Amino acid sequence: MFVKERLSAISPPWAIRQHLARYQWACEMSAGKQVLDAACGTGYGSHMLVTQGKAAQVVGLDVAPEVINEN
Repeated sequence: MFVKERLSAISPPWAIRQHLARYQWACEMSAGKQVLDAACGTGYGSHMLVTQGKAAQVVGLDVAPEVINEN
């Protein structure tokens, strides 16, 4: 399966800021909760939800195993 939308080091700066802002917003609501991060990609947002958002548990899912295995 070809999935074009992926954030990477070569993504435009505005796209990176936008992704980070979305996860920071989600972190404000995740403390102590179980969170599903659908389309988690490499998992940087899932990590943010645990470390910054203090989520009790985060499950990250993505359709592209090669992206998950990137980390």
